[in-house]
Amino acid sequence: MALSGSVMKSAFQSTIYAGLKRVFASEVAQASDYTSVAEAQWEKLADALSDIAVDIVTQIQTDAEVAPGIAVSTTGSASAQTGTTTAPGKIT
Repeated sequence: MALSGSVMKSAFQSTIYAGLKRVFASEVAQASDYTSVAEAQWEKLADALSDIAVDIVTQIQTDAEVAPGIAVSTTGSASAQTGTTTAPGKIT
């Protein structure tokens, strides 16, 4: 499956929001009616921080290289061989 910046951003955003909610739960519990204010700010923060997911996907799709040594099955004469990978590649 191809990487998608928007799919990864959404996953990052959910994870970041859940993490913020978890680590600040005790502080929020000490204040009255702070939850709605805090959660709105966490959503904004998670959205902003998750933008990095698009950068990660773009970097991988444009600059990453597959490590040498991946098994390849070849066909054709020695001068005109074509090949296909027989195992998944690893990104370096």
